[in-house]
Amino acid sequence: MENNSKWRDAGLFYQGDLTFGELVNLMVGARLDDYDLSSNDTGHLSIDDPAQSASDDDFTWNASLSLLLDNGLVPYITYAESSAIENSQAGDVSPSLVSNGQWLSESDLKEVGLKFDLFDQTLVGGVSYYDQNRTRLSTRDRVVATTSKGTELELRWLVDDNVSATLTATDQETTIEGPETGFIYVPAYAVGLTPAQASGGSLAVFSFASSPIGFPGDYTATNIPENTVSLYGTYVSDPLSWGQAGASLGITHVSETATLLSGPVIYPSYEVVNLSLFATLDKTQLSLNINNLLDEEYFQPAAGSYVNTSALPGRAREWRITLKQTF
Repeated sequence: MENNSKWRDAGLFYQGDLTFGELVNLMVGARLDDYDLSSNDTGHLSIDDPAQSASDDDFTWNASLSLLLDNGLVPYITYAESSAIENSQAGDVSPSLVSNGQWLSESDLKEVGLKFDLFDQTLVGGVSYYDQNRTRLSTRDRVVATTSKGTELELRWLVDDNVSATLTATDQETTIEGPETGFIYVPAYAVGLTPAQASGGSLAVFSFASSPIGFPGDYTATNIPENTVSLYGTYVSDPLSWGQAGASLGITHVSETATLLSGPVIYPSYEVVNLSLFATLDKTQLSLNINNLLDEEYFQPAAGSYVNTSALPGRAREWRITLKQTF
């Protein structure tokens, strides 16, 4: 059995950063790629052609327009396109993707936002809204299109010379464009069986769209949290006679997630607290990091074909002491 893929990508690109007066900034880029691909997989089904080849060229571009206002506000709008070869985790490209013309995928991003630098640079950050279309390689050599829309916020506040705070937040929704005809595992209860009737295992669904526990059209990727919020505070002391010390304390909130079934398992939202301390004495630095300080118990759904049958436990409290000595 042989599984061999070979491709070439010859490209030409341009990137420009243009400023008009003191108000307008335009960053623009363009790229032309010429692809050539050959793939051979003798381990495929006998009805498939084990060897395929293809070539194509693709032009993509991106542009970001910003207004540099005197009050520290920078509104901007961005559009970007890109293309990529649909290769698997091992780096190979399935001959079936070549034969059906899905070996080269395109994506695009639309984003509008506002960056700011206020109060003598003590408050900086930005807020943005994005709409992204992209693809992912699914089971049975299928290319699945996804659409993600959301809002992102980032704030950094320098309270004084010793104290600072950081806030980040996201709100998003990812839609899987159907019909989802791929292969996926489902738990026994989803089809009305007891664990004993399924011999303690899971069942395989070969077309999620046509199954009564699946979705015939587009559906939301509920295994991805809709909301995440992180708040961190940091303190660094003034230089002291013996050195300097500091600490950072933060909390991250992650909203609930769920399996991808019409009757899903819900994984509750959770919060994780992290703490770090450090002290510097001349050329010696000692630091203590504690992740999941309160030992929060939480679970996240697995990915890929096992998203409906497996869950990953969150990491329990972990601590690490680091000692550095410079000479």
